[in-house]
Amino acid sequence: MVPQETLAPPRQGEKDDSARGSSAGDGLPPAGTASPLNQDIEAGQGLTNGKTSAVAEAVLANGSPGCNETAGDLGPSLVAISNIAGLPQEADGLSGRAETVRPARSSSLHGKQRWAQSTQVPSRVFKQAPPHDEHHETAASIILTPKQTYDHIVATGVAKTQITLAKQVTQGVMAGFYISFSFMLCMTVGGQIDHIQHEHPGIYNFILGAVGFPLGLTVIMVAGADLFTSSCMYMITAWLEGRVATYYVIKNWIVAWWSNLAGCLIMAQLVVWAQLFAGPKSAFPIYLAHKKTAATFGATVVKGIICNWLVNLAVWMANSARDVTGKAVGVYLPVSAFVTLGTEHVIANQFELSLAKMLGSGIPLRTIIGSNWVPATIGNIIGGAFFVGTLYAGTYGTLYERMWLRTTQLYIWIVPKRTRERIANMYDAMYDRFYGWIDWDAITAPPNSDLGTNAPGVAATAAPPAVVSQKTFKHAVSSALVDTPKLLVTAAVAAVRNPPMTPFERKRTSAALGSDVV
Repeated sequence: MVPQETLAPPRQGEKDDSARGSSAGDGLPPAGTASPLNQDIEAGQGLTNGKTSAVAEAVLANGSPGCNETAGDLGPSLVAISNIAGLPQEADGLSGRAETVRPARSSSLHGKQRWAQSTQVPSRVFKQAPPHDEHHETAASIILTPKQTYDHIVATGVAKTQITLAKQVTQGVMAGFYISFSFMLCMTVGGQIDHIQHEHPGIYNFILGAVGFPLGLTVIMVAGADLFTSSCMYMITAWLEGRVATYYVIKNWIVAWWSNLAGCLIMAQLVVWAQLFAGPKSAFPIYLAHKKTAATFGATVVKGIICNWLVNLAVWMANSARDVTGKAVGVYLPVSAFVTLGTEHVIANQFELSLAKMLGSGIPLRTIIGSNWVPATIGNIIGGAFFVGTLYAGTYGTLYERMWLRTTQLYIWIVPKRTRERIANMYDAMYDRFYGWIDWDAITAPPNSDLGTNAPGVAATAAPPAVVSQKTFKHAVSSALVDTPKLLVTAAVAAVRNPPMTPFERKRTSAALGSDVV
């Protein structure tokens, strides 16, 4: 019979350990089991082979964080440990921990360590951190990919057709205000340093374009407004994707153009009343107005194309950015470039030429309209709708597929059925004549496939030596003469169809990353 162990009475200042195994104890973990905090550390750090991590060893060496803290104060320690381990947390940092951490009192220790040896017990609090290859790159989170930007622009064009006429007019007038602000600042800074205009024209044009004009488009992209020049791209992309009818495209352009003009006229009159360009300062707006109306019709059209090409590239980059800084940087470079180059922006010209006429330039209204506004409008439409909207619709949209569909429909409607059948037979005959040399199975087969060994051309070269020795010399020569051209053509087509990947492409492909992530 095994004698029972006599329990010694607790000493002064120490808690009775007789209830250690019960849930009514002092909050410390039972003997032979790991504490909840120790379990959390082990599960979070991913301990292997029974070895404790640096964090767990530090906790065991310095004592339990709960020894001198209450249950509510223990939360920050757990959060800090989980941060070190790189583990996910709940919103409050303590979700699910209230049941695993029991309250501890400082009177239960008094210099006595009661933490048991750590054991690997599955934790219900933390989850293992995902492997490195499961992490998604976040480099594109602050900027959209070109395809996503195109889809966003198409959606914006569709949204422009769903607002009321009053709201569209209001947005157009505000866009006229903002462009007028930018040109006003541009002429105030760069236009008043005419003493270097002839001596240092490069510096003069740079200052004229870099200071002021990017303000208007940045405000439009951040605060929102309906600018005619950017609508040239928005509406054409939505139209090419079949999302809006032609009527809405023309309506938006007309309403935006006249609303922008209204905003520019209002701002020009306010500038005159404020006398911002009174006296000697009026010389530059008048000089610039005469310069803009003196160019030929064709030159103004081409300047308008270049201008809105750059403006809509700025709008594209501003749409791809997800923060205000990115939008401002995306707008700044192209907009300052088109002003420095001296191109024609019809909305800016609406303000500048109107202001010059109010200041006494003496330019007739028909000259302003016929020599600048009309050709600049035509050039802006071409530059935004074709050189940005249409080209990117072919790159990231369904333009080419729609063109092929329309061409096929027109071909079926015009060409009789009998003629189409003859053309199809001729095509099949040409295909068999010219492409019959190519072993398409060997090209399209996977790398580990056995189709290449079953092909006629490959069979002659991959045949066993015993079979080759049985063939006559004449048969071998004739087979080589017949099969060699096929093998060469097949290899050439395979090299063009499936070119070898560069080391960079192999690395990105093995990591399952898209080409947009650099």
